[in-house]
Amino acid sequence: MKLSKLLALPCLLAGSALFTGVAHAAPSSYQIKVLTVGSSAQYGVFAEAAYQLAKAEGTAKHFTLKGGNNAWVSDSRTKGTTTVANEYGNLWVVWSDITGDVWAFLTVDSTVGVRAFSAVPRAKLGLNALNTLPVSATTNLFVWDDGSNDTALETGVYNAIATKAFTAANTDIRPEDALFATRRSLAALDSTNYTGLGYGSGPTGLVATTPIMGQVTLGSKATPVNFDLSFSTDSFAGKDPFSGSAVPAFLTIPVGAAPIVFIANSTDASGLSKATTISTPNALKLFSGNECDASLVSGSSSIPAYPFLREALSGTMNTTEFSVFRTTSPWSTSQEEGVLNGQTPPANQTYNPLNLNCKTGGGKRQRAIGTGDVVKGVNNQEDGIGYVFFSFEALNAKNAADGGNIVNSTSNAVQVKYLELDGVDPLQNSSTINYTGVLPLCGSATSPSFSCAPVAPGTTFYNLRQGTYKAWSEYRVITDTTGTNPTNAQALVTKAGYVADHTLPDFVPYLASCGVTASKDEPGLSVYREHFTITSTSTAAPSYGIVASGANNGTIPGKVTCGSRSLVGRTIGGLNERGGDVGGTIVYTAPGATPVNTIETSPVHY
Repeated sequence: MKLSKLLALPCLLAGSALFTGVAHAAPSSYQIKVLTVGSSAQYGVFAEAAYQLAKAEGTAKHFTLKGGNNAWVSDSRTKGTTTVANEYGNLWVVWSDITGDVWAFLTVDSTVGVRAFSAVPRAKLGLNALNTLPVSATTNLFVWDDGSNDTALETGVYNAIATKAFTAANTDIRPEDALFATRRSLAALDSTNYTGLGYGSGPTGLVATTPIMGQVTLGSKATPVNFDLSFSTDSFAGKDPFSGSAVPAFLTIPVGAAPIVFIANSTDASGLSKATTISTPNALKLFSGNECDASLVSGSSSIPAYPFLREALSGTMNTTEFSVFRTTSPWSTSQEEGVLNGQTPPANQTYNPLNLNCKTGGGKRQRAIGTGDVVKGVNNQEDGIGYVFFSFEALNAKNAADGGNIVNSTSNAVQVKYLELDGVDPLQNSSTINYTGVLPLCGSATSPSFSCAPVAPGTTFYNLRQGTYKAWSEYRVITDTTGTNPTNAQALVTKAGYVADHTLPDFVPYLASCGVTASKDEPGLSVYREHFTITSTSTAAPSYGIVASGANNGTIPGKVTCGSRSLVGRTIGGLNERGGDVGGTIVYTAPGATPVNTIETSPVHY
């Protein structure tokens, strides 16, 4: 039985003309609904969610930027002679041609997004001059449900978003974990336990002395820059490290959960193309550089393997680091082992950008900045291997040769397969589907069962929902606690959950929702990770994170009733969050049950 049963409803409509309706005048003004920054994993599904919201108001349009230095995080903070460099990313913009409402998303690392939102003053969206921005003849995203092409960014839309402060941030990890990742990156190199990665002068430093550079795309980079959170009791005591101003309280909106997926190049018959699963110990051998050959994934020991590592600011990297690589004794293990940033590397090798031979096996490790670069690196490197958060935007393997209407002709994943982790499949939608390693396609006329629509809400990512797949994290959006920003952000998150159930199943929606029948109900996320205090950042201790006392993080919605049917809904409804949870112990609670109020007091992975 093929994995295609994960995605068995009719495929997305594509190639249809964008509805224009009767002629009308352009809006007299444009106003931001959501201007967000952060996770590349959430980029595609939130684009479609914004588009559906805009179409509900009438005619909708979209514009995308991919690559180049056209859009960036503009962090204006200074202290003495220290300034913050721009952080460049991809951008989508969606707007209603009727109301003038605008949604936009700049994709960077999760940690960069949290920093941009938390900075005082808050970071803004930087954009090159309107007349210099390239316009795609099609689109840099294939996720639009009507297959429509981009239009040029209109002057009013440009003026509404350019140099404006972000209203939200999308993150794959808790803000506390993002702060930990930043401080760990800035801390002096600890080549024994890797509590510090050596990119800065110390955890109280302001800006990394060197950015984390990419090897897949030379010139790509991610820069550790310090920030703080409103309730921290560290040396900054909840004040911005640059300005000294108090950091405002923030609201955390839960989005859902998605799996980390290990991917491999599928072209070498004697190498990684034979792989079906990777074990935790063998993954650590590979990504720590101790042994890099295909025997670790069922291939030949004579075939070198080439791991691609994410940067230390990445939510993807931190989720994988603390749910896979730093979960076995000794706890000093890390994928950053042997990455001696700031030291003199061996001849013809570099630590930054990482381009380093493994100790044995003949392969080498390379650094990829962003999800797209991991997929690109694995796709182009025979016997390459990496890890990403699953999303159709990142892993759609379709190209023009597949036929059909939705064509992602620039896909980087045509030579990529996915692997099980410790024998557990991250993508199947039941316990009976056999693993194939074939990535789910989107909208293929030659294989119509490969569609972007799930069989039914509540069936996707079976092993994540059951708590048996260990490499995953919960997505969040952080925003302000008052005003219109939390209202608008929540509306976008709610629509993203609907999209994940009906159009683009990139994640398990956090919230329960009612379908037209019981089989169409979405029960919501029934697993969570125990929360904990991160001592290196001295954040306020949680009672276990999801508790009523964590008022700074907002109230999680409770259960819902679907007509006369039994309650479906959150297992942890009506409670609040505080503390780190990346890699925390997985707890499964059946829908409708009361959660166990416990705390993971000594997470070994930190």
